[in-house]
Order: sequence, then structure tokens, then C-alpha cells
Amino acid sequence: MIIAVNSTRRGDCGIRRTEEFTMHSGRIQDNVYANSRDFNAQRIEKRTKTKEPPADKNPQGWVIITLVVLLILMFLILLIFTSLLFVFYKSITDEQSHLNSDVKELNSQLENNEQETNNNFTIEISHLRSNVKELTSELKKSKEETDSELKQIVSTLKESVANLTDDLKKIKNENIQDSCTSCPSGWQLIKSNCYYFQANGETWERSRVICETLNGDILILKDKAELDSLLPAIGNRRYWIGLRRDNKNINNWLWADGNRLTFSAWNAGEPNNEHNSEHCAEILGGPKSMNDRNCEDNIGYICKRAWTC
Repeated sequence: MIIAVNSTRRGDCGIRRTEEFTMHSGRIQDNVYANSRDFNAQRIEKRTKTKEPPADKNPQGWVIITLVVLLILMFLILLIFTSLLFVFYKSITDEQSHLNSDVKELNSQLENNEQETNNNFTIEISHLRSNVKELTSELKKSKEETDSELKQIVSTLKESVANLTDDLKKIKNENIQDSCTSCPSGWQLIKSNCYYFQANGETWERSRVICETLNGDILILKDKAELDSLLPAIGNRRYWIGLRRDNKNINNWLWADGNRLTFSAWNAGEPNNEHNSEHCAEILGGPKSMNDRNCEDNIGYICKRAWTC
């Protein structure tokens, strides 16, 4: 608020007083305005303080308290769960200990049973071996006795057969001399067969064919006894016999009737298949009188046939 007092009467002094008063009034006004602002600020600050909630009613405190309670509950739950796990683990451990004890006991029983079984098996095997040994001894003894008896029987049968054979030969010879023509003309009776000795030279195959035309066969030797019986008539001459190499295997020898060679009377170093061309057999004089020779050579031959009545 500004108060102005004009005094014309007082002149310049009055004017100065008026200005001083005016300045003083301005200062007072400024102080009033300042005080008013301070008062208003104090009122606002007071109002703000009255509106702030008390510290114990702050929501952040409740959150902290809630979290602490939850942590305590979780700790209690974990403690209870850990206790339960420990109890469960202890029960499992006890059960495992019981099972291990039972397993050890079972293993012990099995070992005892196995030992007993092995002992029983050993005893049984020992008995069986003893029985087998006795049976083997008895069988061996029985076999020896049987073999001895069989040998004796076979020897007796051989003697009987030999006697019968000799008797039959005697009867045949007697009958031949008494009632049969011994052999055809040109044939020789040796033992119980007729033989034809031809000195004219022919090949092996040609000799076989000629013997067949004479109602005989090229000589097929039955055994060494027959060969020995022919040696005096053979002398020092050479004759084809009915023996030649197998076409499928030249190391095998076959008679003209297809039978294999069952005895050998080869000369020393024979058969040697010289020049790989000696595939037929000839007979010479002497006990070792067989020799291999080229089938195309021309030598004598011997035919054989049974005697006729």
C-alpha cells in the first residue's frame, strides 16, 4: 500500500519527506510480502507433514515382513523335507543292510550246497568210472574168449571147405577121365580148365576177338596158383593175357571181364609204362612173369574155357 502526501506548502523539504516516506512504505510492503510468502510456505509444509502416513503404516514394511515370514516357512518346509529324506534314507540303508546280510547268507548256503553237490558228483563219477573199468575188463575178456572161439570155428570151417574142395576136384577129374571129352581139339587140359596156346602174333584186341570166336575168353587169371600151373606150358614164350589199363585211370588195371586186378605177379620194375604207351599185359616164363606192353604189338595169346562133357 502506498501513501502519498503532497504538501505544496512545505516545498522541497516536504517533497523529500514524502519520498522518504514512500521508500519506507515500500520496504514495509516488501517485508509484508516476504512474511506472507514465508507463512504460506510454512502452511504448505505443515499440511504436507500432516498428510504423510506414519512410519509403521508404510506398505514397504509389510512387504518385507511378508517376505521374512515366507522365508521362515520355506526354511521350515525344507527342514521337514530334509528330515523326511534322512528318515527315508536311513530306512533304505537299513533295508539294504538286511538284504546284503540275506545275500551273504544265501551265497554261503549256495557254496555249501555246491560243495556238497560237487562231492556227490565226484563220488558218483568215481563209482561210474569203476563200473566202466569193470565192464571194459569184462568186455575185453569176453571179446578175447569170443575171438578165440570164432578163430577156432573159422579154422575148422576152412579145413572142412578145403577137404570138400579136394573131394570135388577128385570127383571132377575122375568124371572127366571116365565120361567127358576133356577139351576141344588143340586145347590143353590143365587142372580143371581148357587152355589154347597160340604162338602166332596178334594185337591184344585181335587176340581177345579170336578167343571169343573159339567159344572162350582171353586168359583171365584167377589167382597165383593158376598162374603157376600154366608156367610149364608157357616156357620162354610171350603171350597176351586179358589184362589192360583202365581207360578212366591208367594207374588201375582191369581184366577183360571188367573186374579189378586182385593179385600181382609183375616182373621187377613193372609195370613201367615205357613211352607212356604200354597199356596191355603179357605173360612170360617164371614166377614173376607179368609185364606191360604196347597193345598194338603182335605176340602170341592164351585163350581159356571150361571143359565140356
